Amino acid sequence: MDNKEKILLADDYIDVFADLKTILIKKGYEVHSEMNKIESIEKLPSAKPDLAISDIMANKNYEGFKLTQQILKSSEKLLKHE
Repeated sequence: MDNKEKILLADDYIDVFADLKTILIKKGYEVHSEMNKIESIEKLPSAKPDLAISDIMANKNYEGFKLTQQILKSSEKLLKHE
């Protein structure tokens, strides 16, 4: 069984996104990544990340603070079902 720590990476800036993903994978992390906030939120239940990294200042379709709020809400739901 693979016990890699899981990271959800969410960023809409392609260069930062690609570089971070590459670095994290090389460091041995299991990376779940999305460039879309909605897809990041949808991935939470299956990914169950240990850490989420998100862009705070983003375009109108993607904002890190909103993603963080959704992660907190989803985390509360996940913890209740465990």
